Amino acid sequence: MSERRTARLAAGADDDAVNRLASDFAAVGHQEAAALRDDALTALSGVAGGATLLVAGGVSAVLAVSMASTAALRALETRLSPRWAAAVMAVGYLGVAAGTTAAAVRELRAAGGGAQRMTDQVANELSVLGRRISSQVRRAYRPGAAR
Repeated sequence: MSERRTARLAAGADDDAVNRLASDFAAVGHQEAAALRDDALTALSGVAGGATLLVAGGVSAVLAVSMASTAALRALETRLSPRWAAAVMAVGYLGVAAGTTAAAVRELRAAGGGAQRMTDQVANELSVLGRRISSQVRRAYRPGAAR
């Protein structure tokens, strides 16, 4: 055999080996992708049931809080005028909101890193908003202000 023919046969054998390797590699890739897809779908099906139950529990909790709030308001209205009862409820909600917000801020600051930076930024923005609202309220209720 001539050297040229031997080189061509060797090159053809190399091409076949490369093609076979590429084909095998693609087949393994497809098998792994299918396995990952199956694993993801299995995990998501388990999560979907849990997420559905969490949503149902959350909706039930909101309904329970709403009913308890209505019952508390009705109870307050037996002792106070409707306006005062609503004001007492609003102050109670504001107190709970302030307490939970303060606890959340403490937890986020304790976490450090990005959570702390985000918390500081939000606190600064809320402070600016509070000052703006406060100045608007003071301006609206100044003696001699048009109403």
